[in-house]
Amino acid sequence: MLRRSSGILGLLAAFALLFACGERATETPTDPTPPTFSVDSTDGSSTPSGHEGSEGLVLGADSDRETVYTGALCDPNAPVRDYSLVAINVEISLNRYLDYDHMGRMYVLEDRLENVREEEAQNRDARFDQAEPAVSIGLQGDAIQPLTLRANQGDCLRLTLRNGMDNGEPASLHLHGSSLHMEDTGAPAIATNHNAIAQPGDTVTYRWMVEPDEPEGTHYFHSHGADREQTAHGLFGAVIVEPTASVYLDPRSGQKLSSGWDAIIQDPSGSDFREFAIYYHEIGNERFRNLDKSG
Repeated sequence: MLRRSSGILGLLAAFALLFACGERATETPTDPTPPTFSVDSTDGSSTPSGHEGSEGLVLGADSDRETVYTGALCDPNAPVRDYSLVAINVEISLNRYLDYDHMGRMYVLEDRLENVREEEAQNRDARFDQAEPAVSIGLQGDAIQPLTLRANQGDCLRLTLRNGMDNGEPASLHLHGSSLHMEDTGAPAIATNHNAIAQPGDTVTYRWMVEPDEPEGTHYFHSHGADREQTAHGLFGAVIVEPTASVYLDPRSGQKLSSGWDAIIQDPSGSDFREFAIYYHEIGNERFRNLDKSG
């Protein structure tokens, strides 16, 4: 739940596996003239049949033409919000009883990868009663968690993704509700663009111009590598758009925050507030069973 201290803003970031992917960018972004496409009715008639008329609103175009346009590329004068991340396989311990998903996957910042591997190893040792669980009560600042990133209105968001998967799967980052594009070509970073998907060991870089009037809120992201399998086992996260020029702080230390599900947002043009991103995750499919401490 996203909350301002004044209680004005309340948004829920709850992600299930039923989201459909939508893209705003569909044409080559180097063309400054917005392309248009004609939309025709199916039979050329404005009068519905008797059956159609009895079913309520008639499905069809309201006008003769529909405008489709490309999202803007990054303004060269916009501040760049830069994140380097990696997609990995990881055992995800779910609680302090050490139930875990042995097929787990996740996005993690490159500079937090070592922390993830340390927690993974500690939880593995804890299953043999050789260490305390690394899973804290309520997640707190655990390294193994869904990746939550932030960007401000007016930022150029730059995401560099390395595919660190060890099972041969391709990986990508598809950001809902954005006009994400490839940094090198400017082409839309959509599922049908093969260059947007990183093969094992490869790296791709995306950009999104977060317009100054982009609404504050949460944007879910996931991979189009092996979509259902990867998302079902943890390869997802969120980008939260914050007010212009905001600063993000860790609620536990007061230091600047690079990522995390909870944060203190310092808004230079308004009231500071605390923020929480809540994820809902159904693991695997109907037949999948997590392993318990004894495996």
